[in-house]
Amino acid sequence: MTHRPRTLIHTAAVVALAGLGALCAPARAENHALILWIGDYGDPRANLPGIELDADHAKKIAKLMGVPDKNMVEVANADLTPQNVGNALVAMHQRIKDGDKLFIYYSGHGTQMGARGGTNARCSEAMYVRDGVFMDSALQDSLTKLGQKASQVVMMNDSCFSGGAATRSLTSDVGDDRKAKFLPPDFKANTAVGAGYSCGDAVNTRGMTRSLSTLEKDQRGPQVLYIAASTDTQVSFATKKGSFATLTWAQCLSDASTDANKSGSINGEELQACAQGWLNKLGVKQTIMLQGNAKLPLTFTSNATGGTALASPSPAPSPSPAPAPAPTPVA
Repeated sequence: MTHRPRTLIHTAAVVALAGLGALCAPARAENHALILWIGDYGDPRANLPGIELDADHAKKIAKLMGVPDKNMVEVANADLTPQNVGNALVAMHQRIKDGDKLFIYYSGHGTQMGARGGTNARCSEAMYVRDGVFMDSALQDSLTKLGQKASQVVMMNDSCFSGGAATRSLTSDVGDDRKAKFLPPDFKANTAVGAGYSCGDAVNTRGMTRSLSTLEKDQRGPQVLYIAASTDTQVSFATKKGSFATLTWAQCLSDASTDANKSGSINGEELQACAQGWLNKLGVKQTIMLQGNAKLPLTFTSNATGGTALASPSPAPSPSPAPAPAPTPVA
């Protein structure tokens, strides 16, 4: 009888047990990002400046949050149709595993229209994408489903919900380097808004005093945070250097001093305070809004490859008298 050396038998057993352990061990949690942006609407009257720079900043934000390049999905411009937005959200739900973390970003026009879908609200809001709208109610449904699967969902929405009647009082170009992120007057037919439209106007622009109804979001437990570039009564602004809110978000997340409580990560409240401080200094009348868990950390903690620790402080942009330029883009 041939006897195998004891050391070889022991080694084989260890390898077999290790392999079995690998099969039984749960998959490690990963971080993901879905980046949606549109500056080219196929019509110069609706096109927005600097949105491609927003996309670059959104990718930097994703990296600061701990998302590796391989887990970033981007849908942009002509591809950002209502159907493709819905498909991208469904695909992301299928892609992520239980316990993964997800960052969603949107930059483009927002709009408002008469209530749809049997809602009791006077008005409905939507992201105005290529050749149509993606209703906020559909976005809410998607966030609910994603939040039930992911351990953490953060969405940054750099648009506004003050279209419709607001566009009758203001052209889309508001002077200097800024362009309001809502539709010009003759686009209201594309948002199902007729002559009898009765929704509100934005209040942070001359001649607008009526308020829009509040955009409600379910607080789906401690794992979801929704960050808006402005209130439902305000216009958000794009510039050739990028949109104001996105620039401040990227600036603040790259600066360790934003971590006011020295916890080692930046949460929603700290980002809001930092970004609002810069908007105020720059004379930009936008109010950063949070819905959901405002204390949710924005630096995803994960053992996935590509995680990024909290960055050290970066040079802050110098405020200028109004009309003010956007903050210096983060390197």
